[in-house]
Amino acid sequence: MTLPKRAASLLLLVLAIAGAQACPFASMVQGGDVEAVGRKLLQATCNVAALDRTNQASPPAGPPTQTAVDVAVRNVAKQIIFFSTDRNAPGVGGAGAPNRNVRHGALLRQAFHDCGTYVKTARTGGCNGSLRTAGETGAAVNRNIVSTVALVQRYRQLINAEINRRIAAKQLPAGTQISYADVFQLTGAAAVVATGGPANLFDRVEMGRVDWATRTDDVSQLPDRNLGFTALSCRFLSMGFTLRDMVALSAAHTLGAVNGRAMTPTPQTFDASDYFQLVSRGTAAFRTDNALTDSRTAQLVQRWSNSANRGEMLAAFADAYIKMGRMNAMWRSYPQPAEYVRA
Repeated sequence: MTLPKRAASLLLLVLAIAGAQACPFASMVQGGDVEAVGRKLLQATCNVAALDRTNQASPPAGPPTQTAVDVAVRNVAKQIIFFSTDRNAPGVGGAGAPNRNVRHGALLRQAFHDCGTYVKTARTGGCNGSLRTAGETGAAVNRNIVSTVALVQRYRQLINAEINRRIAAKQLPAGTQISYADVFQLTGAAAVVATGGPANLFDRVEMGRVDWATRTDDVSQLPDRNLGFTALSCRFLSMGFTLRDMVALSAAHTLGAVNGRAMTPTPQTFDASDYFQLVSRGTAAFRTDNALTDSRTAQLVQRWSNSANRGEMLAAFADAYIKMGRMNAMWRSYPQPAEYVRA
């Protein structure tokens, strides 16, 4: 490798390791062959237009039909995740009324990090609950969400305790439990709802994911925050997203902070227009944000930077979030003795 190429690879590695993680699907290099990593980041390419068309026509398959038990379990989870008074697991707050003691941006980020390891060609990673494993919680890319992963674990304990109470009262069938994978997606959605995002998002989250991971997922698959447009879009498209999905999901950067600095002027409010205004000016937090001014997505950025189009943007975010929650998920169906089911 020539000196300029080696320098470019090393620079990319340094950029990848620098700074705290605040973006959904943001990756940090975990070691290995520096030159190979540099080449991978520099050479990532695909037929963006063709993949976008394919993904528009073939969205990822959802779960089996949702049942009364699924609804009942989600309702139990809703009461706990939004309104828990447990001092180790405070609720996120009501719709549009966030509990300021909860890190909503981090809760949203961990939902992305459980799913964003998906490699479609290998059928590995995805929404499988693996984010709870020591290999992932100990990874540098997840170092700023370890506390929220612990919060999710406590939510799950509280939810399953209430489910067990209802099983004993014959209100739910024996064997009913909620998975980590479901709780990761529910808490991310709850964070969005509490901060003023699409009010129906939590109730749209599909239930029944199985914690099927038998080992830690490959966190290097999470898109690095320093990627340019082509590499970024190829990573999203390779998972099954469309360009519209990618732009919509990037609005998650309206919440939270990086290196102690707010990502947007409204870091505790899901007001994506302020995020897209930053993107349109090229002053958003990350290269991946500002890359969205590429001609293939610039029109959406401009449209969604206008608060008059906020409803459209929120609907697009909700649709993309539900699609994300299907990425390589395995599903189960609860037993359905009708006399035991009361939502």
